[in-house]
Amino acid sequence: MSEEPRKRGRWKASAVPFLLSLVLFVGSEASAGKLYVSDTTLETILRTGPGVTYRINASVDVGTEVTLLKEEKDWANVALADGRTGWMPKKYLSEEPPRRIVAERLAAENKTLRAEVNQLGRGKQESTEELNRLKKELEGRKQELASVRQEYESLKKGAREYLSLKSAFGEATAEAKEAKEKLQDIQQGYKDLKTSAGIKWFLAGVGALMLGWLLGFLMSRTRRRDSGLYR
Repeated sequence: MSEEPRKRGRWKASAVPFLLSLVLFVGSEASAGKLYVSDTTLETILRTGPGVTYRINASVDVGTEVTLLKEEKDWANVALADGRTGWMPKKYLSEEPPRRIVAERLAAENKTLRAEVNQLGRGKQESTEELNRLKKELEGRKQELASVRQEYESLKKGAREYLSLKSAFGEATAEAKEAKEKLQDIQQGYKDLKTSAGIKWFLAGVGALMLGWLLGFLMSRTRRRDSGLYR
């Protein structure tokens, strides 16, 4: 026999135990699945062994979820969520939850969803009201901004007018100061002129008096001389 057929034979021999163990593993995993107590009965009895002669361990309601441990003929060994184990007829077990339980669950979920929808509706209404409020507030802010801008423009215009008036006032003050100085110069010149004119009139008066005295003196001497001739 060639080397290749021998290798194939050895491979087949080693693969058989592996396949058997895989089948057993898959079977054990399948037997340990999740099942539900069906609605074919109001409740079922959990017993200590696979038969009606065994002692009752507990009663299980419809829709209860159990874990299948193993099977024996028409009986199934199951474990409850609280850790208790026992046997019950396989006909009361189902891979799907009972329709009544599903309907109750769906009704509860529907109620929850309806409440969430209502909450979302209220939230949307509140969001809409908040949005409208913010829009009104924004409009009010825009009006306030327009009013502030108008006041700013008025103040800016008033500032320009104030600066213009201030500049004109400064110029008028400078001109008034210059005019005052000129007036003082004119007044001083007038005073000087007035004083000079008074002196001139005084001197003219003194001159006139002296001239009159001199003429009188000369006329009196002339008269004395004439009177002496006639003697």
